[in-house]
Amino acid sequence: MAANHRNGQVNGEIAQNVDCQEPGPSGVHRVGRQAAAEGVAPPTRKPRKTQKSVANKIKELKKQLVQQEKLKIEIEAKIKELKQELKEAEKELEGMKKTAKKNRERRKKVTKRKQSTPRQTNRVSPRRNETNPSRTGQVKFIIRGEVLEAN
Repeated sequence: MAANHRNGQVNGEIAQNVDCQEPGPSGVHRVGRQAAAEGVAPPTRKPRKTQKSVANKIKELKKQLVQQEKLKIEIEAKIKELKQELKEAEKELEGMKKTAKKNRERRKKVTKRKQSTPRQTNRVSPRRNETNPSRTGQVKFIIRGEVLEAN
């Protein structure tokens, strides 16, 4: 008998078990280790839960819980700090308001000061040597360029 290896037939008949073929039908889904080795997973079946996988899941959840607790503590500390800053800012604002109010009241109490009588702009100032009567017998004043003598 001559075996036709391309189509698996021997003398026109389908070979039952030929050395070059794998035993069993070829189109069946592989399960378990063989499927994992080939990277093919069954389409509908969920992976089996083992004690190790559940323990790993618990370990991972505990890590996440610790991280979240740390974040929670940090956030609570930051909230506390912000509340303290807010209190300080409010106190400062109240102090500023009180000071402004006192200043307004003080300004109201102070009456407007009377302005001194305005100086005459055309006032005559005597020259220094002319004001000394010992040097000159007369006191002279200069008004708008004119020399006046006081007797």
